[in-house]
Amino acid sequence: MVHFAGGMAMADGISGSVELLGSTTDSKSTDASGLSTTSKSNTFFQRYQLNYTEALFPYVNLRAGISYDKTMTESTDATGETRSADTNLFPSAALTFNNPFVSSGVGYSKREEKIESTGVSPVTNIMETMNAFLGLRPLGLPTLDMQFTRSHLFDTAYQTTDIVNDLFSASTQYTPVKNLDLGYSVTLNNNNDRLNNVEFDSVSQNERAAYSNRFFDNRVAFSANYNGSQSTSETSSGGGGKVNFQLFPFSGLSSISDTPTLDTLSPNQALIDGNLTASSGINIGRGVSLGGDLRLRNVGLDFVSTTAVNTLYVYVDRQLPTSVSNAFTWYIYTSSDNQNWTLYNTITPATFNPFFNRFELLFPDVTTRYIKASVRPLPVSVVPPPGTDISNIYITELQSFISKASAQVAGQSTSRIEFYDVSVRTSLLQDRSLVYSIYYSQANRSGGSSTSLLSNALSINRQLSTIFSAMARIQRDDTRDVTGNSTTYIGTTSLMAAPLPTLSHSLVLSYRSQETPGLTSSSESVFLNNTAALYPGIDVNLSGGINFASDTTGATTNSTLINAGASIVPNKSLSMGVNHSETESTQSQIGTNRAVSTTANVAWSPFATVYLAYSISMTSAAGVQSQTLQSYAANWAPFAGGALAFSLGYSETLDSTNMSVDRALTTGMEWRVGPRIYFTAAYSITESKASSQSTEAKILSTDLRMSF
Repeated sequence: MVHFAGGMAMADGISGSVELLGSTTDSKSTDASGLSTTSKSNTFFQRYQLNYTEALFPYVNLRAGISYDKTMTESTDATGETRSADTNLFPSAALTFNNPFVSSGVGYSKREEKIESTGVSPVTNIMETMNAFLGLRPLGLPTLDMQFTRSHLFDTAYQTTDIVNDLFSASTQYTPVKNLDLGYSVTLNNNNDRLNNVEFDSVSQNERAAYSNRFFDNRVAFSANYNGSQSTSETSSGGGGKVNFQLFPFSGLSSISDTPTLDTLSPNQALIDGNLTASSGINIGRGVSLGGDLRLRNVGLDFVSTTAVNTLYVYVDRQLPTSVSNAFTWYIYTSSDNQNWTLYNTITPATFNPFFNRFELLFPDVTTRYIKASVRPLPVSVVPPPGTDISNIYITELQSFISKASAQVAGQSTSRIEFYDVSVRTSLLQDRSLVYSIYYSQANRSGGSSTSLLSNALSINRQLSTIFSAMARIQRDDTRDVTGNSTTYIGTTSLMAAPLPTLSHSLVLSYRSQETPGLTSSSESVFLNNTAALYPGIDVNLSGGINFASDTTGATTNSTLINAGASIVPNKSLSMGVNHSETESTQSQIGTNRAVSTTANVAWSPFATVYLAYSISMTSAAGVQSQTLQSYAANWAPFAGGALAFSLGYSETLDSTNMSVDRALTTGMEWRVGPRIYFTAAYSITESKASSQSTEAKILSTDLRMSF
């Protein structure tokens, strides 16, 4: 493998980069009978980027760029030799005008991907996008934002794909008086699937108003919101193809939990804010697994009322190759209360659309209020192609659809939903320790269905002494929807004690009961939390609790949780931590399930140029699995400033479920040759052993990056 790269700046406003990467992989697999097969592959990756920016006039800027990358792979195995190439070309240009009152611009981008492989006809897919936008910000008047985008996705042979999509959107926001915000938006979309002769037109409108204020020396807080949306669509069909009707949930939800059937998701509006590139904070990358965190990542939606859905799009912040996207297994869960979930479907692998950086999860129609997709972080064993960073993969957006055959929905349809709520919070005592709050919300859908919630709550928060404080809250929720009426009672009491500045305790008791005609479910729990700073740099915690629950069928679930941990930092160069948790859940007619998890880590930097770390994680669950993950890491930078650094890492995973062992040893070097020249080299050995097969792979890779 030979690597060479060079370049120099041509003029102000011009920048670029060159990346050349090569890797060689030798692998050997042996089955249970002792039969061995070997394979070898060589990969060369090259990427070139050139960008030009210039301020043509005051407030007027021109940006143009082009990116080219190509991956060439030669593989040899028992079946013979194969060659493949994946070529991508990304030209783009944009002209913008921006000042404090006006923002506008036009842009063009194109992505062309050509895939070639031995024995297969080459395939070239192209995505062309043109856009224009205009924004007005007049002082004291409503704002106006307009945008038009046309995209054309097709293959050069026009055999598999030929779709043109036109999208126009306009929105305005206005604050006529203090504390009152008004907004309106309209979106027109035309999607033309030329190969299937299916055309879909839709007009979506949304109006919103929000008012909030405080009165009587801030003792009364009042807020009211209104949100109405209407969608009109028309479909013409030549007999084939499908149409996706987008659904608009009330809120996005997320959590990190390994109890997917008993999990309450928290609000995460970043999942439904329309921004397809900004992170929602949910990371499913391999770096999470390397850190020993293998818990499920859950992303979900609340539709307010029951809604039919059969498609979820999960957007991520980067393009993923097939070998990476296929390593994920997705679980679809549904719920009526965001507390008890039922597994509905498993998808492995899910289709990944590289042009939009999204997983497309398709499943049979289901009608539900809450829906979520659960997935574990990328396994450590996944080795990405050269030039692909998978240490962090952030979910950016979650969209939902109901997909139907075009012949079924030919013609026009209209749907509307209105949601409004009112909230009043009042401090009844002068010291504001006793608070009464009332909240009412209602959602109306076209067709006459509606959902309403009336919530009354009384809470008190008291400092009983210099050591003790207490809090209590009682709440009643009355809900009405198409399934009938229900009443929920919620009670929470907590007692906090801080006898010393370094010692704290809290006891929390909670109760919840939901009643519907002829049906009742309830849950009660008690939790005790303790934290202590024993000495400077030594912190410990101990918590535990029990929970009793029964559902509407009379089935009961009793669970206990114990968690203990310690953090020790004796000096700035050494840190240690340990955490242990146990959960036990007993369900009537099913049995008892027990899960245990223990993690420990230590990091030591005896010198400024040396860093050593070790971590171990052990998890087990009754009848499911037992897994141990160990990792060692060492880094050495022999010169001041870290221009040259060496690294050594080892990880080992033992899994009793399938009696497998996965090991990985990696050595590497990073050398900053100059301010804009960066060179890395790595050699790794991975070994996977199971009862049916063992595999060993040796990988050598080098990477040279230059920028100007």
